[in-house]
Amino acid sequence: MGFTPREGSIPSSGTSFLSVRPALLPSGARFPCSIDSAVLLTESTFLFLFLPAFIVLHVAVTGAATPDWMRGMVPLKALNVFLLLGSVVYFALLSPPLAGLLVVAAVFTYGVSLRVARAGAGRAIWLACGLLGLSSLFVGVRWLNATAQNAGVLALPLSGTPGTRGIVAIVVSFFVLSASAHVLDAYRTRSVEQDPVRALLSVLLFPFLLAGPIVKRSEMHDQLARRVVSVANFAYGMRRFLIGLYKKVAIADILGQVADTIFALPPQQVAAARAWLGVVCFGLQLYFAVSAYSDMALGLGRMFGFRLSENFKWPYVTRSLHEFWGSWFMTLGQWLRDYLRLPLGGGPILLTLCAFPVAGAWYGARWPMLVWALYHAAFILLERAGLARLLRRLPDPLPYVYVAVVVLVGWPLFRSDTIPAALQYLWSMAGRNVPVASAYYLNRFLTTEVWIALICGLVGAAPLVRAIGRWRVAIDGGTTALAVMTFAVLVYIWRMGVRLVTTPLKPHQPSA
Repeated sequence: MGFTPREGSIPSSGTSFLSVRPALLPSGARFPCSIDSAVLLTESTFLFLFLPAFIVLHVAVTGAATPDWMRGMVPLKALNVFLLLGSVVYFALLSPPLAGLLVVAAVFTYGVSLRVARAGAGRAIWLACGLLGLSSLFVGVRWLNATAQNAGVLALPLSGTPGTRGIVAIVVSFFVLSASAHVLDAYRTRSVEQDPVRALLSVLLFPFLLAGPIVKRSEMHDQLARRVVSVANFAYGMRRFLIGLYKKVAIADILGQVADTIFALPPQQVAAARAWLGVVCFGLQLYFAVSAYSDMALGLGRMFGFRLSENFKWPYVTRSLHEFWGSWFMTLGQWLRDYLRLPLGGGPILLTLCAFPVAGAWYGARWPMLVWALYHAAFILLERAGLARLLRRLPDPLPYVYVAVVVLVGWPLFRSDTIPAALQYLWSMAGRNVPVASAYYLNRFLTTEVWIALICGLVGAAPLVRAIGRWRVAIDGGTTALAVMTFAVLVYIWRMGVRLVTTPLKPHQPSA
């Protein structure tokens, strides 16, 4: 970065949002597992060691199971076993206690689903037991343990680290929603996946537990039996993964540093322009971080042959809050609608008022998060009361400006740990704060690096690049070729390094 935050201006607990802890959680939360962040999706250990090895083994297992696998549809029994073992190994590298917890919970989900689908009069009891067990896991990891550790009480015999706390919570959150969907589907349809490998893999496939989308049984059932594992799918998945990696590293992380510094400044040092810059950077950081992880997860899934639902669809370029929530974290809204009958947009007013607090509770157990959820619910109800008709009559730029302003004004509530802190920041955004002299002028933040990230963020947040669609096949081919060449170069460098280390040096022979 082109600026250096003043010592002591950023809390030691760590306030980086998703660039440090990839979970939609309060900055002060501490969670119950020690995490090795080196195997996260954007880290070099994952990118240059785990992922290449995983892909090579995946191709080897695929080729061994079906020699003509490049034709497309292949039987996948051995491949499913490999993906299941690979996912468990990944979580074991991330955190051994987390891996054990997920495996036990997945076996519990599988057993309960079998009982729910087969039992007679006791189906409702087994359903209640399954949902109670999964809810207890969610509450224990997301809330109770975090609250207890913040109070200095050891709720579980494990401890988080400031740089990575929240990862366990987000993994468990995605797992609980996916597993609950499987149990509820088994109750509704009286059908369940009988094969234990497929059943466990459907809730343990590692890319989707780190970033979403939320996986439902209806999406995974047929693909676990037969799916397209091909070079074309691999090329698309590689491109999608690299796009997500770029969004996270080149946009979200850079803008996140600016947002963290501005939000950590004392209120008397935050002028209106500085406050708006901070909230714009945070809004772009949040979108590009969570959508980047979803892109990387969907890309990895496509490499392995899975096609799952999109999670984001340009939410900042919508004409109403109703459209915004139809494009933001779409699988969460679909889950609330399908399994809790709580629509984030339409439906009765009472259900809407219930849906948003539930969604806010999933993002984080804090009072500002509840106020943020109710703030959005209020605008949804205003649109249903007549504001939506007015927005449809306005010329094109104005509805987009309305959505942008409403969403940006709400982000301080989402970002802050307390309601007074959020209100103080909103007061600064309104220009009502009288700042004192500060070394943090705008040009201190708006370095060339930040300008590039801002421009890329504003362009990438809108569907302005659809014209390149005709070149996607060529881009996929080029991406695959580049990845193969990069991997070959790395292997060559590694072999040369091993040779230099293992080959003994010959003593110099003086010339006669």
